[in-house]
Amino acid sequence: MLRIIVGLGVLLSSVAFCLGRETSAEDQRMMGNLRLALSESVSTGYFEGHLRVTQVPPALTDVQIDQQLEQARREALTRFKELLTPDDLVMLKSHGVRDLDAGLSDPQISALVLARVQELSQRSRAQLIAARTGTWSRTQAFRAWLNEKGATARYEADLLSVDNAPESYNRQVEQKIVGIAKNDEVVMFYPEAKQAQNLKIKEGRGTGMLYVTGQPFLMIAGMPPVAGVAADNLRVLGEEVLAGGRATKLMFVSGANVSILWVSPPMGYRVIQHKHFVNGQLVQFDRFGRFKQVGGVWYPMRQMTERIQSAEVRRDLQVALREGKISTTNLEYLETQKPAALIRFERDIETVRPGEPMPESLFEISLPPDTQVQRGQTSLYGGM
Repeated sequence: MLRIIVGLGVLLSSVAFCLGRETSAEDQRMMGNLRLALSESVSTGYFEGHLRVTQVPPALTDVQIDQQLEQARREALTRFKELLTPDDLVMLKSHGVRDLDAGLSDPQISALVLARVQELSQRSRAQLIAARTGTWSRTQAFRAWLNEKGATARYEADLLSVDNAPESYNRQVEQKIVGIAKNDEVVMFYPEAKQAQNLKIKEGRGTGMLYVTGQPFLMIAGMPPVAGVAADNLRVLGEEVLAGGRATKLMFVSGANVSILWVSPPMGYRVIQHKHFVNGQLVQFDRFGRFKQVGGVWYPMRQMTERIQSAEVRRDLQVALREGKISTTNLEYLETQKPAALIRFERDIETVRPGEPMPESLFEISLPPDTQVQRGQTSLYGGM
């Protein structure tokens, strides 16, 4: 079995936190079980299934919209030159304005900039109001190959449907997408659009999760994020019954990072649920199900990740935190948070063939005539 150490979200360090008690034998045993689970993973092969991405926008009130627009207006005025079009500059020049050095103290520049800011504000207000009830989703079929380094892969996706997408939705995703990573080079290829991006991977980011077309890759699914964590970081909270069966509930704390996990001992301590917090704020919620044995280990064929953009916290707990009565690692403060805006990734896996080698032919693509190739830098490594 090929082994690779990866993590969900930020890899937790071994900085200990105060539990008010000595590390127990139970903690030590659990730590050993989790490390074993991490080492026995599906880390290579072929994956096939469906991905559904759902965007749930924040339910902004009129007051919150006004506050956001006022902040945006102030920021726009500090960068007013970016608002002016070439036609605006021609018009100003025709009225005797030689340059923009006078800034907003020049009445002609000021009048034009304020008009542009007003137009921008009106468009933004309409978009924010429309987004309040603008939950939308897209569904695609995908095929993916991955090697043990997590740096050589091919990803193919065919869009199946888009529901209630806003006008700002990137229509490019409607093309067939092929993502290739080989020899530290990444190619994003859109055949129908005759566009390709050739992106150099930044080095030195460590092993993590492979991103292709914006989704976390499949190899991390169901594995506990325990790389670098010691038993004195761990608290066993007890047992709970979830939809996937009886699970042991755990808590890791390391600096600003907190992970609450539900793991299944009968399935090799695979993760059924995982909540990740940074500075006391819920930033990610993972749920795994429909486990089956693949390559001798349990693997979740049903995977869901929610990236939390904002979460609601009970007012009394906010006050207690402000007054220093509780900390950002307080269990009640963490567990009572409710997501207010999020992006949800739901992956239903139909086929997993672990360890299947990738044919070299996967990396042989012929770009159509007149294809535009853009070059830049990105990273395929890192947290959520």
